[in-house]
Amino acid sequence: MLQESIVSTRPDREITKKIITPGDYSIVPYEESRCKIELSNVRHTNEDVNIDVESRILSKNFDGVVIIGEADSFIDKDLELILQQMCCGETCFARIVYKNQNCEIVKEISCEIELKEVTEEQLVSDWSWARLLEAAAHHKERGVALIQEKRVVDAFRRFSKAFKFLVAIEPVNPEEINDESLHEIKDLKVKLYNNLAHCQLQFCEYEAALELCNRAISLDNDNVKALYRRCTAYHCLKMYEDAWKDIQRVIILNPNDKAARTKAEPSEKLLEGKGLQIISPRPDHTFELDERSLAELLDSPDIRNRSVVLVAVAGAFRKGKSFLLDFFLRYLHHTYVLNSKDDNWLGPEDEPLQGFSWRGGSERNTTGLLLWSQPFKATLENGEKVAIFLMDTQGTFDSESTVRDNATVFALSTMISSVLIYNLSQNIEEDELQHLQLFTDYGRVALEKTEGKPFQHLQFLVRDWSVPYEYPYGLEGGMKLLEKRLEVHENQHEELKTLRREIRSFFSQLSCFLLPHPGMKVATSKEFNGKLTDIDEEFKKCLKELVPYLLAPHNLQPKVLSGQTLKAKELLYYIQAYMEVFNGTELPVPQTILEATAQANNLSAVSEAREVYECLMEEVPPREAGGGASPRAGQGPALLPTQEEDGRRRQVGDVPGTVASGHYELEEQFERLRAQNESKSLLNMFGTSAVLAALLVVGCVLSMLGDTLAFSILEVLGKTVALLSLGALVVWMYSRFTGHMREASEILDEFAMTLRTYCILPVILQIFPEYSSIDDKMTSYEIESIEDLIENVNNSQNDTSSDDEDEDELTPVLSNGEALSAVYDLRRYVASLDESEDAMQTLNYVENLLIANGTKSFCQTCYKIYHRREDYQPELPQITTKEIRDEKWIHVKLGRWLGVPIS
Repeated sequence: MLQESIVSTRPDREITKKIITPGDYSIVPYEESRCKIELSNVRHTNEDVNIDVESRILSKNFDGVVIIGEADSFIDKDLELILQQMCCGETCFARIVYKNQNCEIVKEISCEIELKEVTEEQLVSDWSWARLLEAAAHHKERGVALIQEKRVVDAFRRFSKAFKFLVAIEPVNPEEINDESLHEIKDLKVKLYNNLAHCQLQFCEYEAALELCNRAISLDNDNVKALYRRCTAYHCLKMYEDAWKDIQRVIILNPNDKAARTKAEPSEKLLEGKGLQIISPRPDHTFELDERSLAELLDSPDIRNRSVVLVAVAGAFRKGKSFLLDFFLRYLHHTYVLNSKDDNWLGPEDEPLQGFSWRGGSERNTTGLLLWSQPFKATLENGEKVAIFLMDTQGTFDSESTVRDNATVFALSTMISSVLIYNLSQNIEEDELQHLQLFTDYGRVALEKTEGKPFQHLQFLVRDWSVPYEYPYGLEGGMKLLEKRLEVHENQHEELKTLRREIRSFFSQLSCFLLPHPGMKVATSKEFNGKLTDIDEEFKKCLKELVPYLLAPHNLQPKVLSGQTLKAKELLYYIQAYMEVFNGTELPVPQTILEATAQANNLSAVSEAREVYECLMEEVPPREAGGGASPRAGQGPALLPTQEEDGRRRQVGDVPGTVASGHYELEEQFERLRAQNESKSLLNMFGTSAVLAALLVVGCVLSMLGDTLAFSILEVLGKTVALLSLGALVVWMYSRFTGHMREASEILDEFAMTLRTYCILPVILQIFPEYSSIDDKMTSYEIESIEDLIENVNNSQNDTSSDDEDEDELTPVLSNGEALSAVYDLRRYVASLDESEDAMQTLNYVENLLIANGTKSFCQTCYKIYHRREDYQPELPQITTKEIRDEKWIHVKLGRWLGVPIS
């Protein structure tokens, strides 16, 4: 009976074959081999359905010739796999089974294949550069044809194969390849990068496409296709500013490119952005936070570590807040996206106003709180990178909102914004000042607990100002009006005086701006869509003064909380904390708001501390993290906690607001990092694991031996040892790579060390004494760590010390820790030197110093290991303690030679 063998298997496909007639095993097909085959008895599961319309081998017009690596159809590729498992002259029965996600067979193909002839080709590694270039161009052209047939997956394989041939040419030898051919190779590489990027865009792998485009542009800075496709990748990754720069570059290089101009229009008109509703009102007059959308916005890679500049507009409904914010968007896009320095940011006169949703009428339009979905990136004059957010808010005092709803919206706007625009109509009335009462109460408590003013910039914006003869339009007239309204005089009620003093005390900056009415057409026309032609000139003139005053680069104000500048990734914690406080059935008391701020500050600090801590711990070098390549590998477990404590102290000191609750998370982080460090240690990787693996092998051998000799007890013993060793090895590896079950791994480490010390190493040292190392010597001396070694040295000194010590005899110069450190540094240093005079002098001086500390045997071991001299016995130095104390030349020379600070 013929034996079936598996050619290839996957969850969705299985290929098998049975040899009917064997062939010549010395002739087998490989990459680019030309094969002559004959198919017979071709069958498939459904005779009424074509097996694969794209298959060339199974088609009626097949000429019997297959070139390995030329297949595009998935079935043809599988048949090529079978051919590569055959030899010339062989006939086999092949079977290919395709399955669905439920492992049910959906297609089965079987046939007999006879491999009649194989034309052997050179291995690709032996091809000339000209043939490699020709093959790359061939596969590239075939890939382009497949793209036109909309067979993107097959085209991607062709492009990848073409690139493989190009890579095989490298490194390019200028003496063998002329300049024209070098240019052809570079040009073909750029085209392949572009084609691969096109495929990745089709697969929605935007980051991969971005990387491919970057590589193409690195070879050709002005390659239009690469710039265009990189723009598309940036756009899909929501990196709109970068996408804008690329598409503008494309238009400069090719002004007639209609596709580029079409793609640029959405960015120019801000069609891509939208008002993202992060807080929505519920029917029961509570609010819902969309944490997922908010996290995606604030935690994006290019935004999360930037400081937040958040400009919010709050005030009564139907007073033009959204309308105003859309002009802010035009300025931000013009200044920070287009990088334009002129003052023509208002745009064309006939262009409708787009951005936050707005409309005329008497009914409310905006509900909840909305953030613009495209933060604007900027760099301040001091070099600080910021992300600018615009917030639109639900209007207060409409017919559907309660007093608590209004207070909640106003409160959230005030607490999280760096600039709050208080949108008022026609004047600053007394009741509008009273709305700030809740925050003056909070500010009073906050000033007692924290440093600095609790709020930043409060911008009063008086719309439709109708008495410019008293106070002129703009900032100057507004500041005069504000001074008048916040004036304190003797005839006022004490409560009014207190309110005015506290408003001044609790906001770091107060300002006021007077805006004229935008025009009757804006207020009365149903067809008004924001065109500048319908807006009064005085209003537009004032806008050109107001918007730069708030949003120009030199006027941007990052959000500050608890004395620290807030980053985008941290803003989420504060919004969550404030939502919990303000989403109850009653308005919170000021103390509760303060506690929410402290809680958010704590969460933010712990998160920042965790990141700083992990970075610090990742920077611990392998030498001090237990890396096996270290000359002090044995010190790793002892040194890592020291580094960890240092890292923890540094992050606690550097990150303000960190409290005790963060230390538990840092303990977990330390355990994880320690597990990773120990997994990198060659000693840990190949100490315990090697012992357990050896036991597994011994158990298997005993089991086989017992089975052969019919000795059942030995067989059972062997199987037991093998199973226990396998289980222990799995547990140890799981613990080392995850940080869990550390107690179990430590027990196994101790067991393996004991077995290694008393059973394995003595045998190895007896058979191969010349291959012993300092670590092995330490183990054979029953010394497991540096601490044990120091303790042994101290004990040795205590035992041999004498009260009648001669002043002229050599006494210890280095401390125990310095001496032992020098031993290990010597091991590293001597290993990197030949047996030169400097190396010998270094050994002598080190040994002279270390002998006094009772470490003579280790000096001998170190010398024997690296110089293979078993007869070496160091002599006591002919130098007195007084001479060493006076000159200290040994310390200096030793430190210089070893590269370690020895004082």
